[in-house]
Amino acid sequence: MRALPDRRYGRCAGISRVLRFCREAKGMAATEFALILPILVLIFFGMLEASDAMLANRRATNAGNALADLVSQAKVVTPSELQEIFTGVTRMLQPPDGSSVSMTVVSVSLDPDDNSRMLVEWSRNNAGETPYAAGSEYDRIDDVTVLQSGVSLVVSELIYDYNSGLTSRVLGSPLTISRIASRWPRRSVRVKLCPDANPYC
Repeated sequence: MRALPDRRYGRCAGISRVLRFCREAKGMAATEFALILPILVLIFFGMLEASDAMLANRRATNAGNALADLVSQAKVVTPSELQEIFTGVTRMLQPPDGSSVSMTVVSVSLDPDDNSRMLVEWSRNNAGETPYAAGSEYDRIDDVTVLQSGVSLVVSELIYDYNSGLTSRVLGSPLTISRIASRWPRRSVRVKLCPDANPYC
């Protein structure tokens, strides 16, 4: 006659297997790494993207200052000379594919009839256009006291749509960086924009 199996032994064996499974550490590290890997990758690329964006921001600041500084060193500038300056400043930015740069140079002076207003003497952008009509009010600079009567101020405007590819995917659009810089003319009371290098234009 065959003896019946002891049910208590079966229960103990089942509990033993459960305890052994709980104590088993093999594969636990791999499982945890697989769970945390996507987060680590996201943090890594996020840090790279933030670093590139900070570099682009610093380059935009330097480029805006350089644009105003270069123009302020001349007594007379021509459209072709301005275009060469725009080209050089764009190279400073080293924009990645898909990015766009808009630059404008404006010469402003005080309104002789109202010293609380700035008037545009001339303007030119890197598209070869005149974004501000001569004689129109200029309101991109809040502090009018930086100007003196009879002296002009060279203002540079830079709009940099930085697009690294990942930026537009995360934000849905490029990162727009805007900068305004100003400089006093170095060699005269005003910088003239002339069709040629004739200082008496």
